[in-house]
Formats: sequence, structure tokens, C-alpha cells
Amino acid sequence: MRYQQRSPQKQKGVALLVVMLLLAVMVVVATGLNERFRMDLQRTSNLVFYEQAKQYALGGEAYVPLLLKKSLKDKKTVNLGQDWAQELDMPDNPGAEVGLPPAHPDQDKDEFDGKPYKRKKIMRGARTQIIDLSNCLNLNALTAAPGATYQKSDDKDGGKDKESKDSQNSGVVARKVFIQLLENQGVGSTRAKVIAASTEDWIDSDQIPRTNGAEDEYYSALAVPYLAGNTQMADKYELRAIKGMTAKLYQRIVGQICALPEQSFKLNVNTIKKEQFPLLLAVLGWGPDRLKQLADVIKNRPEDGWKTVQEFLQKVGSGGDSSSEVSSSLDVTSNYFEARTQGFYSGASARIVSFYQRQDDKVTLIGRRIGGFE
Repeated sequence: MRYQQRSPQKQKGVALLVVMLLLAVMVVVATGLNERFRMDLQRTSNLVFYEQAKQYALGGEAYVPLLLKKSLKDKKTVNLGQDWAQELDMPDNPGAEVGLPPAHPDQDKDEFDGKPYKRKKIMRGARTQIIDLSNCLNLNALTAAPGATYQKSDDKDGGKDKESKDSQNSGVVARKVFIQLLENQGVGSTRAKVIAASTEDWIDSDQIPRTNGAEDEYYSALAVPYLAGNTQMADKYELRAIKGMTAKLYQRIVGQICALPEQSFKLNVNTIKKEQFPLLLAVLGWGPDRLKQLADVIKNRPEDGWKTVQEFLQKVGSGGDSSSEVSSSLDVTSNYFEARTQGFYSGASARIVSFYQRQDDKVTLIGRRIGGFE
């Protein structure tokens, strides 16, 4: 038997192929490791920059109570001519404006909350905008309407009983205003009453549905079941889960509603803006056809606002309903505020929405939501 001996030249070729294969594998592995390291480094940098931007935003949030105290000290009214109502830039280097890096060197504009603005140079800091929460319909006031379950007091002096009665009156007004607001948006009367009743059922503590309302029995039978809240709303976004509400309708009224931690409903006529005109129309019992008349009244509002509700009703004229229900739902001062703060750092940004309660000269942070604005 003969054995064919391989030539040295052929053995060298096989060895070269093995070396090249190993080299190719090592290059692929090294490239993958390098790319993964780069991504990990970028991810870490993003987290660090975001956290720093968040700290700037928290710093802006901490300044809001000081600004509110200073602006509203010894003031009998709350109006848009005061310092708190102005957008506030808080840079960490004087002379610059807050903003993100431009997309390219020629771009000299950026956006904050959807609004373009110019800046002198890129920097680090925060920007804050304070919003009055007394120019929206408090959904939690609906739970004080007749038929809702609320706790009565045994106070012998009748102080808390009076408070409960006032709260009930607010509930009656809030229900009427809510239905009118929905109807002004083109919602039929029957559907508007369904949404209002279902909202009251969502907030109250019992399991007895009102006429046109809904409790756990209705929601648990849906394709994606859930239960009613049966307590005050923590956020207005809960309205999206109410029977009869749709995403399209919610987007039309989201700027008119809020969820405050109390059962009262007061609308500050001194801080009403164009976006809240539909709500004020509903309070006055007007239809959309009187929008221009209302716009003219607000346009001629004094810079420091009206001193009393009666002054506003006089400006509205004979066309306005000056009944006790309307006047009791209007005010010239505010106790709740929302601050939208955006922090910037090295191209990163963080947004915080904070909620404050004002009692006399004390301003307290009562809630916070980290994330985007509406």
C-alpha cells in the first residue's frame, strides 16, 4: 500500500487560511466590543447629562414657591400682570438664554413647550412657566353634587356643615358647567349627561350607578376590564377612562379641566386666557356664538385684573347671567398653581410638572410628575 505524502507547499496554504480565519474572527469580535463599549459610553453619558438636567429642573421647581410668595404677598387678587405669570429663565452663566444645542451651526432657534424662541448662546440652566389652576374645571367638584357620597360632619357649631353645603353648591354648578362645556364642543345632550353622571360615579365611594352613570359592573364587562376609581381623581387623565369619553373629545377639552384635591370649583376671571374661553362660556351659560363678545371683554381686562367678580359681570353686560350660581363659581384670586420646568445640560433636557397649593402666605408642593408636558 502506498501513502501519498502532502507537499509542504499545500500544508503552508492550509495554515495561512487558518490564520486568516482566526484574524477575521478576532477583527469581528474586536469591532463588536468596540461598538458595544461606544454605545455603553454614550448611554452612560446620556444618563449623566439627563440626571444633571433633572437637577437643574428640580432647582427651578424649588424656586417657584419663593416667586409665588414674593409676587402674591399682601395681594388681594391674582392676575397675569404679576411676576409669577412671566416665563422665567434661570441660567448658570449670566447673559445667556436657556436652550438645547442647535441641530446645525446655522440654526439659532429652539423650542420650549412648542414655542420657538431665540437665544444668545447655548448654556446650562432651567426655564419655568407657572400656570394658574383656577382657570379650569375641577372634576373632583362633581363628587359634591346631590346624589354623591360625601362625609357629613357632626360639628355642633355647624362650621363644617356649612362647608359641606357650600361644597354641594359647587358640585351643582360644576355639573352644569361640565355638561354645557361638552355640549359647546358638539356633544349631544344625552351623551354629555352620560359622561357627567359616569364621572360622578367614578369619584364617589359607592357602587350604586346614577341614571346614565357607570360603576364597576359596567367597566368590568369591557373587552379590557378595569374598576372605577371610587375616590377623588388624582389626575385629570383619569377622565379618559370614563364611560362615553373618547380620545378625540378628551383632546378638545383637556385644556379646560383639572383635578384638584378639594371639592370646590372657582374660576379666576383675572387669569383666563384664550384657551379657556370655552370654559368661561360654559360658566356664563353662553353658547359658542358669543365667543367674540367674551373675547372683547377679556381683551379689555385691566392690566392688574378686576378687583371683584361684580366688576367682571358688569363688563359682561346684561347678556351675562349674574345669578348667585354664576357669581359663586367665579373669583379674582387663586390657591392652586402648576409649574412646568425644563432643565438643560450639554444637549440633554428634563421636564418636571409640579403642583402647588397656596394658603395665606404659605406655598406648598403637593404633587410632581416627571416627564413631558401636555
